[in-house]
Amino acid sequence: MAALVASLATTAEAGEIITFQSPVFHSPTYLYRHDFKKTRPATLEIFLPEDFRKDRKYPALVIAHGAGGVNGRNRWWRDEFLKRSFIVGQIDSYRPRGVKNTLLDPFSVTNDEMIADGFIALKEIAKHPNVDRQRIGIMGGSKGGIVALYTAMEALRRNFIADDLRYAFHVAKYPYCGYYPLNMTLTGSPVLMMTAGKDRLTWPVHCRRFVERTESPSIEYLEYPGLGHSFDTPSLLTLPVPSFEVPVWSPNACFFEQRADGVFIEGTSGRATLTKEDREAIRAKGGMCEPDTNPTETLYKTPLDAMNKARLRIFNFVKPFRGPS
Repeated sequence: MAALVASLATTAEAGEIITFQSPVFHSPTYLYRHDFKKTRPATLEIFLPEDFRKDRKYPALVIAHGAGGVNGRNRWWRDEFLKRSFIVGQIDSYRPRGVKNTLLDPFSVTNDEMIADGFIALKEIAKHPNVDRQRIGIMGGSKGGIVALYTAMEALRRNFIADDLRYAFHVAKYPYCGYYPLNMTLTGSPVLMMTAGKDRLTWPVHCRRFVERTESPSIEYLEYPGLGHSFDTPSLLTLPVPSFEVPVWSPNACFFEQRADGVFIEGTSGRATLTKEDREAIRAKGGMCEPDTNPTETLYKTPLDAMNKARLRIFNFVKPFRGPS
């Protein structure tokens, strides 16, 4: 188990960077309608495994980052999957759009835009001559976990992909799960959803409701009662204090239901989420989606055995897809 704890030193060489244009979506209503008028750029950086050979096909993993952008946690997972003979594609949804992070301004790059990035990244990495398009998975934590989860929705997949291409597996770590479309049908690919009982940023209750509504046998739901948000972040192993506060905003208290006309409304207030004014009302200080006086999240020191247990579950989950062919 100790071998799972690696340093944060970057071992992968810089790879090919693919720039693509992605739709501008201001709410899940427009995402599900595939209704957009503008695009903005995002990138996918491709990294090759340690045993790479040009005459072989490899499984691939797309990594979607969280609200803080591409960070040490993403690089740790990248390097571990490269060691396990995966080609890895790291999405950057922020820097190409001129955004550093979305910790306090979640609408500077919306969840919906990042979900779109996830589908376009799938199409881009599937073009690589050494990628086995039947074995492409996606992983993300927090805001990236939303991407990893909602790219498993079949209705959204059909919006972006004309053929049968789909992610072969999804690893969604502590995602926000509060979007409930009328059609909850999944693609059928296995989904590993991991939540934390002490998480105040992305409440597990929404994810439990998501699992109940899909009624899908393809979801494996795990909840770690003693852990907090970002529990697999390597720096939390050596945190000098038991916990600390991070300024961040999340619609943790809200959930969004799709009406028969396709519009998503906030489930408690019944307010639509179509305009800038709607979005500002949702994120206003003391507003319906922010029960706390100050928008912060507590990050907890993660015990080594707990972190390794979570990491090992992920490695075992993806084991059927490993290996070159």
